[in-house]
Parts: sequence; structure tokens; C-alpha cells
Amino acid sequence: MPEWTSQDLTIRQRERLERLHRRFGREPLPPDLPGILKEQLGIDLTSRLGALELGHPFVVAPGEWTGELERVVAAVEAGWAAVVLRTAAAWEPDGGASHAHLRSRPGPGARNLYHPSDVRHERPALVWDRRLDSRGPEEYLEFVCAASSSARGRTAIVASLASAPDRAEEELAHAGRQLLAAGADALEALWSPGDEGQICHLPGGDCRWALRVICADVQNLQGTERARAQEAFQAAPTLTLDFGTPGAGEPRSFRPGDLAGFLQEWNLEGRVVAAAGGVYSGRDSLAYILAGASAVQVYSYIAGRVRPVLKQSRNKFEQVLYRLLLDPQDGLAAGMAALKNRFGISRLADAVGLEHKTAKGA
Repeated sequence: MPEWTSQDLTIRQRERLERLHRRFGREPLPPDLPGILKEQLGIDLTSRLGALELGHPFVVAPGEWTGELERVVAAVEAGWAAVVLRTAAAWEPDGGASHAHLRSRPGPGARNLYHPSDVRHERPALVWDRRLDSRGPEEYLEFVCAASSSARGRTAIVASLASAPDRAEEELAHAGRQLLAAGADALEALWSPGDEGQICHLPGGDCRWALRVICADVQNLQGTERARAQEAFQAAPTLTLDFGTPGAGEPRSFRPGDLAGFLQEWNLEGRVVAAAGGVYSGRDSLAYILAGASAVQVYSYIAGRVRPVLKQSRNKFEQVLYRLLLDPQDGLAAGMAALKNRFGISRLADAVGLEHKTAKGA
């Protein structure tokens, strides 16, 4: 889709969106905001990602902030569609975890980074340092249970696990069953392609699982390792493609995503995917959606230092979601209204992958 401006909206659409923007700049975002947008603008933001039915496509990505119950509650109260909890080490029936050493891996921690062109420091990149949640299995299960109870079905709670490739099948299956019993709505498995030449098989192809891939980790794979990565991608029910984290051992740098190029390179057009990395506006999220994502994960924009948001709230999660959805200049609602006017598409689900569909039809 070519670049759009507010002039691509009708006068009535602009007036209604600006009215909503002013109203919810003063009031808390309501739980039925997607329904209000559907009524006022004729756009349907609902989406489906594996086992998750989402009222809109915005998901909080895993990080230090999603390892604290207080902040998970804040994300739920703000109205995020889902929260991916901080990644923990998967465990076996005896409680042992092959990645336990990663919990205390030394490192500088997350830092705000900015692209050289970002002179106003408006688009921070908080790059994950690959350290895992420090809690053991029982404590992490209690955390997931508390997060699920706080969500009360309004926000999906996604547990996140990492495992050594040679133990992944047993550890992920065991830990996953316990996490689902504790209240998790879905699960993500973090996988580093090329580790010991192993493939990460998700348990039984369960649609509640997603395979999270650090895209920078796979860009240089060749030969057998590349074939194994391709097999893992095809076997996963859902993929989360993270463009925001550098490859292992690479310098911490800003990495906006090229989802369309990645899907084409790995023959993944039409697969169910979520995308993460470089989302600071509804315009960024719509670009991912048109390229093939059913959901977009956001973290840096929430945890980083960004330009002020005109929203009367101390809840950073609410401030960010307000701008992502309702900004009249580059919010997702404005972009979807422009898409409706230009192509007659009013459902976000129909916009997923539109870039590929129009290219094939050209």
C-alpha cells in the first residue's frame, strides 16, 4: 500500500477520529474500544493468531517489564490484546532446566539505543540481552497463574520458554502442560537456529504454541543448517518473527523489520505470523500487517524514552496503545480507514498479506 495521509480519509472519518482522539486523551481507554472504532469508522480490527482471538493486533513483547506482575496488570488495564511474559528456562519433570545458566548470564542489561538518523530520540531500540527470567519452575508457574487471574480473559497471557535444542522436546512438552494448567492462554518457544545443529520441535503441533525466531540468527545460515531451519519454520503452527534483536554475538543495533523479504526468502507467504521490532506507530504496525502479520509485538516503544504522548494517564502501556490506535496522523485506525477507502477492505484480517496478494495480481 502506498503512503497514506489523513487526506485519504473522508471528512466524516477525520472528524470522528479526531473526536475519539480528544475524548480518550482525557478518559481511560475503554475495553470495547475496537467495537467503538468499528461503529464510528466501519473498520474491524479483530484478528486471529493460532489459538488466540484478538480484539486488535497489538501485543506486548517479552522483556524485563513483562516479568513483573504490576506491569502485566497495567497492560491488561490499558487494553492490550495479549502480553508475552518474560522468557523462562523450560524444565523437565525433575525440575531441572538445561538453560538455567542463562538466568544469571552477566551482561550490561537492556539499554536505550537510537539510530543515527533519529536525532530527536523518538524511536528507541531496547535490545534484549538474552538473559532469562530468574525464577525457578514453581515460582514462574505462580507468576503465570497470577497474571492469568489479573487478565480475567480480557487480555491473553502468553508464557515464553527457552530450552537447549537437545532437550527441547521433553522440556517444552512438560513445562508447557504445566503452564497451560496454570492459566496461560498460549505459549512461545524461543529457538536459536544452528545451536548444536538441532531442530526445535514444538509438542504435537499444538496450535497454542508459537516458535519465536530471532531473524538475525538465521540470516547467514547455509546448507544443512538452513534446511533444518526451514523444516522448523514449516512445522511450527505459528511463528513470531523478531526483527528487533541482533544475532548472537553481534553488536546491539537498531533493526527495523523486513517481514515481506523474510517471508519470501524462506517461502513462508501465507503462514500465520506475528512480527516484532521497530513498531512505534500504527503506520509501522500496518506495514507489518500488509506484509503478512496477524499481530505485532511492541516493547521498545513502551519501555524506552519516547516523545511525549498527549494522553492524561500515568500508565505507559495506555499512553502507547492510545497513540498506536488513535493518532489521527499515523494511528492504525486512520490507516485502516484509508485502506477501506482505497481498496474497500474494512477487516484487518483481510488486510493481512495484502502486499503479497496485490503483487501476485499485478
